[in-house]
Amino acid sequence: MPATVACPHCRTTHTFPDQMVGKRARCRQCLSLFLVSSLAGVGTPVDDVEPQGPAVKARPAPPRRRYEDDHGPEPVRKSGGNGLLIGLLVGCGAFLLVLVLGGGAVGAWLYFSYFDEPVSTPAAQAPQPAQPPPQPKPPDKPGPSAKPAFTLSNAKVTRVGSRLRVSVDLRPDGGPPVSGQQFNLLIRSAGGGTYHSVVSPLRLRGPGTLRINLGSASAASDQGPFEITLELGPPGRNATREPVSNTVSARP
Repeated sequence: MPATVACPHCRTTHTFPDQMVGKRARCRQCLSLFLVSSLAGVGTPVDDVEPQGPAVKARPAPPRRRYEDDHGPEPVRKSGGNGLLIGLLVGCGAFLLVLVLGGGAVGAWLYFSYFDEPVSTPAAQAPQPAQPPPQPKPPDKPGPSAKPAFTLSNAKVTRVGSRLRVSVDLRPDGGPPVSGQQFNLLIRSAGGGTYHSVVSPLRLRGPGTLRINLGSASAASDQGPFEITLELGPPGRNATREPVSNTVSARP
């Protein structure tokens, strides 16, 4: 077991291996020599040690280090993190060196490549054949009129049972109707009645006869006479429309 001995001069406590018992040691505090006389207690000053028996020529001991004379055998030092730290520093230094050398090499290559690049001269262009003069563009064909016009004629109103049958001949005076346009046949009676009938644009693409049946109770008893006009615009009593034909009259 280790020996715990106090310095006889300054009373500083020291711990030594058990093989130091009977040997001299030096105090770390006051640097005085004393004898480790036992495993515990106070050491003996070196001056108070009496020689025992005749002096025997001792065999010279092997030279020791200063640490062994003062504190016993020097403890084995274990390699700590210093080696790892040194390795990291060396690795980082090598990486930075390679990076600097590589960057310098790339910069030198770019520099010499820029100045060694040959200057290109434009090649002589072959003469182009003469182009024929542009032909005049033919005039555009007139498109369909935005507001077609029609002529109504030969209007007839016939009473069939409880209905009135209206027929009128129609002739387009302009182009065909444009897609999306809406048409209504307006029939006004002298008695105050007003009747509307939606007409498909397909029926207005050429000359023909429009036939309309009015089956309401007011139309069945209406005696006329009637005025008939074709209008452009959406259906409905309050919708805004405009006439696109003449007005013809008829009576039952």
